[in-house]
Amino acid sequence: MHPKTPIIFHIGPSKTASTSLQAIIPTLGRHYEIKPEWMRSLTRKTIISKGDFPQLPPGTIVSDEVTGDFVGLTPSVVSDRIFNIFGRSIIVLVHRDPEERIQSLYEHMQRDAWGKKFASVDELRALHRSAMTKRGGLGLYMSADLDGLRRAFSAHDLRVVDYGLLRTSARAFLTAFCGACGVSAPPVELPHLNAKPESESFGVR
Repeated sequence: MHPKTPIIFHIGPSKTASTSLQAIIPTLGRHYEIKPEWMRSLTRKTIISKGDFPQLPPGTIVSDEVTGDFVGLTPSVVSDRIFNIFGRSIIVLVHRDPEERIQSLYEHMQRDAWGKKFASVDELRALHRSAMTKRGGLGLYMSADLDGLRRAFSAHDLRVVDYGLLRTSARAFLTAFCGACGVSAPPVELPHLNAKPESESFGVR
């Protein structure tokens, strides 16, 4: 592999098949790190330096859901941090319709007693919108403004994977994700993890 092959950051938010993708990433033939502590330190108001992170082999895939939707920092600041520490990188973002993702997140929280309980999906939606406003209206995961995200990550190679492909087929989605990472999709099925008990396939909440 070329020594200048960039690091690949998969920064999918919750409810965008991140857990399922992380089950596949170890089979892709690349060095990989599933490191929530790295991603959270990159995206929160903490003082960090290059020495806080190890040198990674070229083409390493770093993956985490990055819960909190970039708490406290705008995407452009996160972009600068990644650039200063890892250089120009590939950013693979799985993007899901914001309203659909909020509904799915709410149902997951209600079903599994995971995180705070909300009286309604509207309460959760209001919380996210408030957080977006505080960050200049460009929440990485809640925004449908992909042009704005591309501008924020202009120092990197931002590759957006449409979660909606799952409505076509899990295979199409996996192929798109692996293509964004620069690898071929393995001949395995994408596991359906964290699904509703009655769900039999992707494309449902």
